Amino acid sequence: MNRLLTIEDLRVTYRSSRGEVPAVRGVSLALDAGRTLGIAGESGSGKSTIASAVLRLHPRSARIEGRVEVCGQDVNALSWGALRRMRWSDAAMVFQGAMHSLNPVLTIGDQVAEPVLVHRPTTTRGAAAHRVAELLEMVGLAAEHAHSYPHMLSGGQKQRVMIAMALACDPRLLVADEPTTALDVKVQAQIMRVLQNLAEELGLGLLLISHDLAVLSSVCDEVVVMHGGIVIEQGPGAELFANAQHPYTRALAGAFPTIGDPDSRYRPQGVGDDPASFEDPAAIREFLSRCAHDDGGCLVHRPEFARFALRDAPDCLRATELGILPADSETETAI
Repeated sequence: MNRLLTIEDLRVTYRSSRGEVPAVRGVSLALDAGRTLGIAGESGSGKSTIASAVLRLHPRSARIEGRVEVCGQDVNALSWGALRRMRWSDAAMVFQGAMHSLNPVLTIGDQVAEPVLVHRPTTTRGAAAHRVAELLEMVGLAAEHAHSYPHMLSGGQKQRVMIAMALACDPRLLVADEPTTALDVKVQAQIMRVLQNLAEELGLGLLLISHDLAVLSSVCDEVVVMHGGIVIEQGPGAELFANAQHPYTRALAGAFPTIGDPDSRYRPQGVGDDPASFEDPAAIREFLSRCAHDDGGCLVHRPEFARFALRDAPDCLRATELGILPADSETETAI
């Protein structure tokens, strides 16, 4: 087993004019080579903060606690030079919003070649051009696009360029943060298929972040569901979507229409209300303020957050009553 990413008890807090804002609160994850791990959740759940932690891209206002290891290296302990060498070569990132990530006055070829020339300074211009053509074809684009400018490409083509750029230095770990943002459904499926195929062919570890639980479940080996900066459920992708245990996961899955069911697009249910404000620590609870099944007893019986063994015993007092767990199941907390 080749472990590429290990995250242990990660906690990220941002300092602001209103005080400290806890964005991630005690998250632990692991990803091996050739495997795909998805992180799902609403905006503000802490997904992109975890992605930034992998390559240490947080602003200076962030306080990071816990351990993040990429290819055996403690990311937070690396010097600036070592961190620079780790980026692109060991781990790379596909950012959301490709339309705003490409330089409009440089050709696609120049932009894809840049990380090769910077991180492999002995590479000649000719070798870099050959590598650009190879990368573009790898993501399903014609090599001739190297001479194009960003405005000449569609949104889906630009996103493929971003993927090609991330693969320029043969990283072993690829982090894709909302790679299908602002793309139509058909193009989203194409981009996801490109990422999935690349992970399989190149043996990459792929960390895929999205708010769309249905998409992640169809692509990822394992899916983590986050709410309020914590992991509330985790399990095999297809199983988690088909048999969600936590009420929040069920609500998140219900926010999207079911493919093949023509009536489902008219009745997606979704999640009620907005997430609690991170600026008010007292308001951050497990999902109580938004749960349709809470009758007030959850807060009385559990004033503090208690984490259950994921999948075996979800973080829900009414799991048995709701049919999530059988009546003879035992639930042990680990606070």
